[in-house]
Amino acid sequence: MLVLLVAAWPVRGETLVLSQGINDPLPARALLILREAYRRLGITIETEQVPNERAIVLADSGQTSGDLIRIAGLSATYPNLIQVPEPVVTFESTAFTAGLTFPVKGWESLRPYRLCVLRGNKLAEINTEGMNREIVGTIEGMGRMVIAGHCEVAVLGRQVWLEVDRHGLRPLISLDPPIQVVPLYHYVHRRHADLVPRLAKVLKELNADGTSARLVAADDHAIEEARRRAR
Repeated sequence: MLVLLVAAWPVRGETLVLSQGINDPLPARALLILREAYRRLGITIETEQVPNERAIVLADSGQTSGDLIRIAGLSATYPNLIQVPEPVVTFESTAFTAGLTFPVKGWESLRPYRLCVLRGNKLAEINTEGMNREIVGTIEGMGRMVIAGHCEVAVLGRQVWLEVDRHGLRPLISLDPPIQVVPLYHYVHRRHADLVPRLAKVLKELNADGTSARLVAADDHAIEEARRRAR
């Protein structure tokens, strides 16, 4: 069990623990940028790696100091979390299939199909509400369900090619264009509210001067190589 941090605000040299969803390469990508952002504020960050849904619950309850990345607007559902207003990364919601092709024109174009949605992926959970879907705990599980024909479409992100490659999930293809492209934001627990404007300023600088892009360049290359190997 994590020890609740009791300081009202972090001081230089302090270490904060943030929630990180497991079985998803995107939070790890965001961590590359957030480590640098916090470093510039004199703060070290570590992560508690747990399933996606559990990650945000831990952050909202104060057992961690925040959640690495989520879609905008979740403070209404998790009132103890404050959204840092500068985006960290973007998320390309993408339809993965075992060979099925169809014109992708937003979320409604998924309605005719049996869907797999990753538990804790709030964007997909919200936008597929009422559709024929199954909520699945892991990316690997989703891929195997699509390959076996239990689902026709897995709603995932571009970066998931890393998991496809790692687990040897064949055959899988991704359909273009993405279903939706959205920015993702960092959330901190309200006891660290003073960090919000400081983090926003640093993240804006990282995005503007190209540092963020440089930090994830190797990850971009790895994703494209994984996609190439899957063909």
